[in-house]
Amino acid sequence: MLPSKGDPFDALGDPHRRAIVEQLRAGDHSVQEFADRLPISRPAVSHHLRLLKEAGLVTDRAEGLRRLYRLHDEGVEAARAYLEGVWRYAAARFPDGGGEHPPAGPPVMEPLRLASSATGAAGAGCSLGTRQACTGGRQTAAELRPAGR
Repeated sequence: MLPSKGDPFDALGDPHRRAIVEQLRAGDHSVQEFADRLPISRPAVSHHLRLLKEAGLVTDRAEGLRRLYRLHDEGVEAARAYLEGVWRYAAARFPDGGGEHPPAGPPVMEPLRLASSATGAAGAGCSLGTRQACTGGRQTAAELRPAGR
């Protein structure tokens, strides 16, 4: 099953895509370079790169006859900021979480919005506050939580 278009966390759910992202930390790479390092074919690498690009985590550029892929700084930063906000709230609930008491209510965070690399439209993409865009219609964690919690 393909991840929802624009959802970076679905895109990172696959170990091959995580390996690609980890390799991109060192700099730009071509499809062939990934295929040489990973136990998957060039068409599979291209498929994974397309999904990472749709999720806003990867960009590409032409260099001669090949395309070079790199991490999309804005997409990675948006995912990091979202997780950091969730972690701050969760860490405060533990005794060694800085000695602070957790906030009275759920964390207040900006929704994760990634520019869509596929369309080039600024501001388009995933918003974690939008159930349709990011969960594919699945229930969110808040909807699954028992009443009164």
